[in-house]
Amino acid sequence: MRWALGAALLASGCMLRSALVVEDRESVRVLRAVAYYDGPDADQQKHRLNLFVPGTAGPHPVIVFVHGGGWVFGDREIAFDAYGRLGRRLASRGWLTAIVSYRLAPAHKHPAASLDVARALAWVRAHAAEHGGDERRLFAVGHSAGAHLVTLVALDEGIRREAGLGDDALAGVVGISGPYDVRRLGASLFVGGPIVHAAFGPDPKVWREASPLFRARHARLPFLLAAADGDYPMLREDALAMAEALRSAGAPVDHIEVPLRDHFSVVTELGTEGDPLVERIAAFIADPKRRAEPKLAARGFDRYPAWP
Repeated sequence: MRWALGAALLASGCMLRSALVVEDRESVRVLRAVAYYDGPDADQQKHRLNLFVPGTAGPHPVIVFVHGGGWVFGDREIAFDAYGRLGRRLASRGWLTAIVSYRLAPAHKHPAASLDVARALAWVRAHAAEHGGDERRLFAVGHSAGAHLVTLVALDEGIRREAGLGDDALAGVVGISGPYDVRRLGASLFVGGPIVHAAFGPDPKVWREASPLFRARHARLPFLLAAADGDYPMLREDALAMAEALRSAGAPVDHIEVPLRDHFSVVTELGTEGDPLVERIAAFIADPKRRAEPKLAARGFDRYPAWP
């Protein structure tokens, strides 16, 4: 899968940290390698998060960001400090931000990653107030495979209970360029099949069970679903299908296709000046239950500026 290969290139330069490091830069305080799970099977690298604390007075909305990488690549610490810059940008808006790592396939197959994400959310909710956060305004945000994971956790009561995450813990979910139908992705032999087999095994019944699309009927939370206008077509279609399924279940849903972005730039540019997605997220955080009209990106040449 092309986006998984791209994530692998980013992850190849990662620098994992196993000790707590505290940084202060541009009024944002950064706590690195904070352990969110310390059970007997704890992973000293993956059961960690980086916390970005705003320099302004709280209480702040809280964001837990979950990276992508096709469930088999990635980490909170990647080349060129991409997620560090993202965390600082979000914290500079007054959002207490955690960027988490989780165990990866094939060594740790489903549901290990989703359980880790639920554990991280439970830890952040329990400790948010210590860092100026408002635990009542806890939002799970994920990109690519991370979008799948945060959405699955929001819709799977069993995973939440195993992690000690209450049913009312989340204020909303933001999924960016996520695959919400694992079954469909797994059936694509040369595109998604290899990583689906690695992460979920070969059984299509497991693929369906792990697909947020088929759990949408359990939705009670507000959702914001985003994709890039230059994203992989399957993911753009998944976002639309997931939005429709959630609406049918009565959940508040917002949807956006971000113009002039692709599968990677939609997250690397998140929070930069003029980024439309971060403004949509800000509106969602301010009023998660708003029912915004879907705004799709323009198609074809009309999305580009006119020739001089």
